[in-house]
Amino acid sequence: MAANPFLLAVKNLLVDEVLGGSVKIAQPVGGYRAGTDAVLLAAACPIMPGMRLLDVGCGVGTVGFCVLARARATQTPFAKLIGIDCQKILIAMAQENIAHNNAADVAEFMYADLKDLSDGTEYDVVVTNPPYLAAGRADPSPDPIKATANIESTVDLRSWLEFCRLRVKPDGHLVMIQRADRLGEILAITQPWGWQMAVLPLLPKTGQAAKRVIIRAQHRPGDLTLCAPLVLHQDDGHYTQAAERVLRTPAALDFTGAVV
Repeated sequence: MAANPFLLAVKNLLVDEVLGGSVKIAQPVGGYRAGTDAVLLAAACPIMPGMRLLDVGCGVGTVGFCVLARARATQTPFAKLIGIDCQKILIAMAQENIAHNNAADVAEFMYADLKDLSDGTEYDVVVTNPPYLAAGRADPSPDPIKATANIESTVDLRSWLEFCRLRVKPDGHLVMIQRADRLGEILAITQPWGWQMAVLPLLPKTGQAAKRVIIRAQHRPGDLTLCAPLVLHQDDGHYTQAAERVLRTPAALDFTGAVV
């Protein structure tokens, strides 16, 4: 079998173990690397029998494979995992990761630029980690893969979320993670949808402001719920017990602890 030319362009590719080894992810040693945010996003994804999952901006496939691991851990039948990304080199890695996770029967990753994609297939769950920074508001990383993943280019946040919205079936879910300082922008975009929404803040430590938020929206009429936050680190820098549980095992985040 011929070597993948995109993977040959990546120096020092490493296979990392995630969720206590239940997920294996090939990715570069430095520069662009999927990490904690991807695992937390996967833990926020609802699991249901026969589900079809779309990961928009899938990168190397970490989120989808973590969701699949949770489905397997709970013996929940999983129908299909589709991942799309605008970086061909990341799609090549995601395709490599299909074999690492024994997912050839359910997983498929495709190169696609959202502005050019018109497929209207609907899914039970759409997960997404949109670029965190608006174009022109940040200094790009010297690593071109990381810069493209983190900064908006041809598609801004509104267009990205509208693309995701149109691919969620009735009663289905859209789950995303984003910087906390963009929550107002997200709510302004999504409020006209009239969907049921829950926001879970992620706090670096107790008493500190949230740096990230996870938003789980369901395609049904409903209100906005602010959930009790997840504190990620203890004062000594180690993960809290709650964070350790979702980062090291195929466990789900708790969206039931509403505070308002």
